[in-house]
Amino acid sequence: EDCLVFVIPRKEFKAFFSAVGTHKEQDISDWTKLLGEVTVLQTLVWQQRQELARNATGRLAFAPGECVIQGQVGERPQWYIIEKGDCVVNTLGPSGRGGKELANLQRGSHFGERAILRGDRAYDFTVHAGPTGMTCLAIDGDILRELGLVGRSPDVGDDEIDLKKTTSEYYRAKVVHKSVVKELMAKEVEMDALDVIQVLGAGGFGAVNLVRERARGDCYALKKMSIAQLAAQDMQRRLVAEREIMAALDSKFCMRFFRSFKDAEHVYFLLEVAMGGDLLQIRHERRELFEGAAQGP
Repeated sequence: EDCLVFVIPRKEFKAFFSAVGTHKEQDISDWTKLLGEVTVLQTLVWQQRQELARNATGRLAFAPGECVIQGQVGERPQWYIIEKGDCVVNTLGPSGRGGKELANLQRGSHFGERAILRGDRAYDFTVHAGPTGMTCLAIDGDILRELGLVGRSPDVGDDEIDLKKTTSEYYRAKVVHKSVVKELMAKEVEMDALDVIQVLGAGGFGAVNLVRERARGDCYALKKMSIAQLAAQDMQRRLVAEREIMAALDSKFCMRFFRSFKDAEHVYFLLEVAMGGDLLQIRHERRELFEGAAQGP
């Protein structure tokens, strides 16, 4: 017997049920603060950001590695603003799947806005939640259009959305801006504001943990070294030299050093986290590394 089947995309389903009911005042307060961290919303006063938070679709949670954006733009597209965790933005590769990585976006970053404002029928990029998952504030596309954030002048400012750049150029510019902001914030992170998520590795003097800053959700690598073991092997000077060298490095090919901590038993280095694996392990697995492999997909 013939039947009619209605198919609801998962993202639209989650967005709809997130919007049911009135948002809690604590959520509105949290979202208002989040919107204050979004560069393109800096021209809004506090009351406007609060009203935007009240009218948001709601909070959407994505599991580690879950696909957030890929393929067709839905009838009610959402503007996603990251609240916690991170995501990876990739070019559109063969068969509509993710290609080359464009950016790793974190709290205060956003995506999906240009497809909404340009009226695109399909996304020309993909977005997947990062290794610790991601929570976003979703705002309906119609509300985004009413905000008037599109850059009109030849030189688009930080408080405007540039529709002229290619996707690669657009996200590259966002990453440069966010990396500077995150580095400044990381230098102010305190030890007691970090939560340990998991162990990334261990060595002769201690371990490296994946940690998350509680307020903003930013993730870092925290290298923990035993003072007693360092002293026993007369490694204090080497440790000081390592810290000075890492603090002086400024290269995208080296993990960034943000700051150090110390307590009665340990010294800690707060570092940029890199979740791509160990280079030595990759070298053993592939045997040969050519230029193309080093550059990525």
